[in-house]
Amino acid sequence: MKKAYLFIAFSIIFLNLNSQELNVLMMPQTADTFFYRNITNISDIDESETGENYFWDFSEITSNNWIADTFVSISSTPIAYSAVFNNPMSPDYRATIASPRRDISIPVGGFSFSRVYNFYKLNEGEDANSFTQIGIAATVNNIPIPIKHGEIDIIYQLPSYFGEQDSSYSYYKTAIPNIGFYQHQQTRYNYFDGYGSLKTPVETYENVIRVETVIEARDSIFSEQYNFPFAFNSTTIEYKWYAQGKVGPVAQISITGSGNNNIKSFKYRDTPEDTSNINENEVYTANIYPNPASEKIYFDFGNSEIPKHIRIYDIKGKIIYKNNKPSSLETINLKEHNIGSGNYLYILTYKNKEHSSTIIVR
Repeated sequence: MKKAYLFIAFSIIFLNLNSQELNVLMMPQTADTFFYRNITNISDIDESETGENYFWDFSEITSNNWIADTFVSISSTPIAYSAVFNNPMSPDYRATIASPRRDISIPVGGFSFSRVYNFYKLNEGEDANSFTQIGIAATVNNIPIPIKHGEIDIIYQLPSYFGEQDSSYSYYKTAIPNIGFYQHQQTRYNYFDGYGSLKTPVETYENVIRVETVIEARDSIFSEQYNFPFAFNSTTIEYKWYAQGKVGPVAQISITGSGNNNIKSFKYRDTPEDTSNINENEVYTANIYPNPASEKIYFDFGNSEIPKHIRIYDIKGKIIYKNNKPSSLETINLKEHNIGSGNYLYILTYKNKEHSSTIIVR
């Protein structure tokens, strides 16, 4: 009988310690696709709630919008990309997986990136492991441009445990012929600030660890068109829950912006009955920037579905902008449409759905 009690006691201790760990088994692999239900501009969720043996209850938060994160083999990416990130002569930059991302358009300077991929490397050694982003690749004006990170982004040191914290500085830069120069630099701060159980509308996870990540970034652009440099600062805060026995985060809160002007989103893992209509890495909305805005605001739909209508409302519910035939990159001149400082609601109307969120004008 004593042996049975000891076995139970040791099992409880082991499970408790195991829930406090983030390890290599939780990192994505080739052919992994994670489906999530996604809610944007959510307010009734408190990301500050965390601690030891904590119970996070998100079971009342539901959504009908789907997104997916997909990871593919390096050989399946364009040959110009794989030649750089699958080169045995450059082991530090030989990626283990890649992830296709949405197209990126930056109107200032004419920067437009298509066929975008992030390249990741899972480093496994006797003394230390890590999950890193080693580069990014995109096609600009039909020219494929693979870009190695000058300083590699260490996403996670592995294993990591509750109570630990770390940081990583990274950057990449590239010159684009006839367009200009682009550089991205950032510092990532990780705080392993909680463990316990997590409940979503579809599942309860008994052994999870939470990671708070703060990313402070700066994008610098030199445009040959304007012969002038531009720079943009941004801060992103992510809260991710990883569960023992699961690969990839099972839930995530993301916050962009600052103070009262931030935009908060939440996603949780689910398995759809039909995945044919789910766009990978796409929320059914535009990439909207800058937000807050002062002169112009851009609705960039990239390769995703273009809505039938765009409507913008002021706080009194009055329509101040409407477009019944938007393009893939819709530009709104705020002054021309008498859109002054304040908070506004936009609604994107698709064939079978609507999406709404807020924009801020300063």
